[in-house]
Amino acid sequence: TSSITWDAVQYYLVSSQLAAGQVPAAEAPYVYRLGMPWLVAQFWPADPARGFFVINVVCGLAVAALLSLWLRHGVERLSVRLAAVTLFAGAWHGPIRYVHFNGGYVDPPFMLCVLLALVMLQGMRQQARPWQVAALTALTIAGTFIRETMLLVPASALFMGNPIRRATPPVE
Repeated sequence: TSSITWDAVQYYLVSSQLAAGQVPAAEAPYVYRLGMPWLVAQFWPADPARGFFVINVVCGLAVAALLSLWLRHGVERLSVRLAAVTLFAGAWHGPIRYVHFNGGYVDPPFMLCVLLALVMLQGMRQQARPWQVAALTALTIAGTFIRETMLLVPASALFMGNPIRRATPPVE
């Protein structure tokens, strides 16, 4: 796995504290993003670096697959979707490659939650069934424990119908 750098220091600290049954104490905002450190503390209490790395690699691959699925809604040509996913996967600072430079960060699971929510919102465009709203709410809550900006995703539902439209002239 990778070395301990940047925000990984804080996330590993929080994970180790949770694994030891201590109240987390670290720099903000890392101390508030308890979802990933908690998960790592449950399954890799003695080796948080491995836990973060494994979860991030799995989530990074899932993000690439889900991105391809989500792009189907707006990109008709398969070749363009595959090119977009390939470029996404090849970016050095993307979740698939960056994990090898800094394994201890929370972006891949956060991106997975965001894409899952966007796929769910796409399915709710015509009619939102109660179970879909409940599932989106649960996903938003879980995603918010990973990264607080997850709260912006359900807010994006306000713009699904493009409420800010340019006025069209009346047809004569």
